[in-house]
Amino acid sequence: MLCLCATLFHNQILAQIVPDSQLKVKLDSIANPGERLMKLEPALFAYSTDKARQLKLPSAAQYGFMSENLEAVFPELVQERTVNHMFGKNAFRSVRLKTVDHSALVPVLVATVQEQQEAILSLRRELDAMRKQMNAMTGTK
Repeated sequence: MLCLCATLFHNQILAQIVPDSQLKVKLDSIANPGERLMKLEPALFAYSTDKARQLKLPSAAQYGFMSENLEAVFPELVQERTVNHMFGKNAFRSVRLKTVDHSALVPVLVATVQEQQEAILSLRRELDAMRKQMNAMTGTK
């Protein structure tokens, strides 16, 4: 991702493109992505009717994760936020909710697919070597 920083100077836009390599530090690969994903429990759920209305949550069925499950595996993807809602005629109540950053799972999914692809290629090479060995022993091609 590139960051475009722009300023207006005498009716001209002065822009500077800042590459990710200058913005992002502590670059590291994702450790054990497949193993960690296997610990997640994807679910189809609906919010409690009363709570959904009070907290303005969607009433339709949702795909996602229980925040406690995701937090145990990827704690950095779960945040808390405060929501104020009406409680009674002129009273408000604050509720702390855990929210999940589902889009941040995309790099983990890509790393898992890459990990699986490497395993598939390795198994193919091993199978090819075994076939060649069998063909050499039986005299077939």
